[in-house]
Formats: sequence, C-alpha cells, structure tokens
Amino acid sequence: MRKALAIFFVGSAFSSIFACGSDGADSSSFDVGGGGSADAAAGCAGEKLACTCTNLATLPDGGKPQGFQCKVDGSWGPCECEEPPARCGDGLCQALEDCNTCKVDCGECPKCADAPACDKAKTPPASFVALPALDTRFIPTDVTRQGENVIRQLRDTASPEFRAVVQALLVEPQAGEPVFMGELRRILGQEPALRDIMRTVLRKSIVDPGAYLARFPALREPPRQLADSDGIPCGAPKLRIRLKDIKVLTPENQPFIGSDGDKIYCILTSESNNGSEIRITQVTPRLDSGQSYSYALYEGVFWGQDLPPSSATADAGGGTLTYEVPRAPNGDLMLTYRCWSQHNDTTWSGILSAAGNASAQVAGVAGQYGWAFGLGAVVGQVAAAAVAAAQQDVATVYNAQQIITEDKQLAMTNGVSWRVTGGKNGANYEMTMQAWGCAVNGGGKRDAGF
Repeated sequence: MRKALAIFFVGSAFSSIFACGSDGADSSSFDVGGGGSADAAAGCAGEKLACTCTNLATLPDGGKPQGFQCKVDGSWGPCECEEPPARCGDGLCQALEDCNTCKVDCGECPKCADAPACDKAKTPPASFVALPALDTRFIPTDVTRQGENVIRQLRDTASPEFRAVVQALLVEPQAGEPVFMGELRRILGQEPALRDIMRTVLRKSIVDPGAYLARFPALREPPRQLADSDGIPCGAPKLRIRLKDIKVLTPENQPFIGSDGDKIYCILTSESNNGSEIRITQVTPRLDSGQSYSYALYEGVFWGQDLPPSSATADAGGGTLTYEVPRAPNGDLMLTYRCWSQHNDTTWSGILSAAGNASAQVAGVAGQYGWAFGLGAVVGQVAAAAVAAAQQDVATVYNAQQIITEDKQLAMTNGVSWRVTGGKNGANYEMTMQAWGCAVNGGGKRDAGF
C-alpha cells in the first residue's frame, strides 16, 4: 500500500510538471489517440498536434501510445506523454500490477520450492517431522501470575487486536475512533467481572495507555514476504493446526482416574493478526493411565477449520472474514489449551450452547463444534462463555499457552508435529499437535499423502 501511494503521489507530481498552461482553449476536436491525454492537451493555447510516445511501452496492437505537442511562439514543443492507466488484460505489466494481481499481463509467479502449493493442502501429509523446539511442558501456576505473563507478552507483541482491547478497556471513547470499538466495549461490558479483571491486569503492564497506543502505528503492517533458498518470494504461509491425539499419563492412584478412567474434552483457541478460532473437542471415551484417543481430522483442527462455504463470510463485532483453508496467520499465532475431566454428563452440551450463543453475537463463522472470527480479540469472549459453562467439571489443563512465531511458519507448511504435556489437579496428559499447509507462491512437491 505504501508503495502504491508513493507511485500515486509521484505520478501526480509529474502530471503537474508536464501541464502546458491553462488558458481554457477549446480542444474538443483534438484526438490524441490511444493512451494520450486529451485533458492535458486541452490546456495548451494555440495549435495542437498528435505525436507518438516512443519512450513508452508498446501497446497490445503493436503501436505506441499517442501524446501531443503544443505550438508556442511559432515552434512546436516536445511530445508530452502520460503513462496509460494500468488495466489487467491490456498486455502490459505496469507499476501497480504483478504476477499475483494480474497473471495475464505479468505471467505466472515463480514458485517457491520450500513450501507446497495450496491446491491440495486441506488434508495432512502422510508423515510429519517432529519439531522439538515447539515441545511444551506446562506446570500448574498461579492463574493471576500466568495471566500477567501472557499480558506482558501480548503487550510487547503489540498486535492490532491487543491494542484494540487496550483502547477499549483503558481509554475513554473518542470521536472518530473505528466503529467496531463501540461493539467491542459493548461485548466486554456484558461480562463486567471479567472486564474488571482484565482491566486490572492490563494496568499493571501498561502504566500510560495513551503513550503505549501512540508508540505503535494504528495500521497493520503487511506480512513479510518470506523467500526460499533461491530468493523466490514464497508469499504468506498458510496453515492448518490440529490436536491429533491425547494420552493419559496420570498414575492410576489419582482420585479422578480410579477404575473408571478419565473422560476428557478440551476447548482450544488460536489467535493472530488475521483472526481467531475456537474448537470444542468431543468427549473421549474413558481412558485409563497409558491409554490415548485419536481425533478425526474434523474433530481436532482449531486453526484453518474446514467451514461450510455458505458461511464463509461474516461482518459484525467479529470483523469481516473471508475464509480460506489453509489460513494465513499473517504474524505470530497464539494457541491456548484448556481441558477438563468430565464428571457431569450434561456439561458438554451446555458448553456448546454457551459458545454458540456468544459466537452469534460477534458473527462467528460456524462449523461442527468450532467457530472462526475476523478479529483475534473476540475469541476471548466466546472462550470465556464456554469456560463458565464447564465449572461443574474438573479442570485438568487450564490456560496453557504457546506462541508460534512467524519465522517458524514457512517450515511448518511441509508438516510438523510437537507434544504438549502437563496438567493440574493431579492430571497429566500428553497431547500430540500437528501443523501443515502451503504458501501463496508455494510449488514444492507434496508426499504421497496428498
């Protein structure tokens, strides 16, 4: 966008330089031919003459754009030319066009060999490479202290969504602020206790919210164009992330395991600059120590869910969402894991109902037990409603979080796995996570799994 604006302003400046006066002479019969500027020629006093712009690119018909000459004091001036407006399909790859925006004029983009293409990227590859750098062990900590650590991390990242929450909670409404800020304040106001806790935690990390918001630009920066080893731009990485399986490591003597085993469900969320998602997994069968449950693909994906095409767009407090699978985070991606041991058979259906109602308020795109949103911040409201409905069960993993940084995501498109272990209230689980996807200009070969 900045480049386009620069080109626009430079073009405007040159148009002013090349103007030939403005005495209002009539030039209604003057024809400058394809690509010339009759409006500019109209500003010339006296005689006018069409001329060929030899310095401009050849037109699709083989000719050159036409300009004009002005006769001043008995002699003809130089041929004045203007670049014809860019139009996809005119055979010219011009300044505001490239291989992504106009393939017919600029040709196909060179393919990045380090990431797969997106045409068959919904299904996972046949094999995954373990990525130990993402393995995470969660140890139960004080919830308030954990929340403060997360807030500090979000503060330093300064995503547009986090800045919106800071403005909604710590700054009084201002004239001219974005329309969605009012909706965000309304949503936060529906849970005053949660809002007040968030406000207290934020104030511990952000002493001067006005200075903090002024420090970071309001506009979202475009994603970095990652390139492969040959320097060919790969474009934005697009990912799908899922919980593949969960295994009970809890010893048999723990109170809630016993002889009946453990029935587990999880609320999984993902948040990025490009939006957010939530997935409520189905309740597992009873699992004894050492046993595991594997999720079907549609059950475990919580970033890049395969949502119904008829629901592919939403526009409300959740932001405008044009949904694609796989999905580009366009920056760091934060994953949050929450799991429970089911003690009440009616709790799970209540969680679904609470999440569905909260999602409807922010126009979430709904799938089977999962929702997606156009803004990262709003998923917290939906998750809070779901968590509140789970209070009758025992929390075994709560607010365990990790951030997948942008620099790791291109490599993840080829298929990686990692393990998340830990728990609370005596529980100890091991969750296997998988990620795969593609890149905008990806062209690497997929394995036999595709």
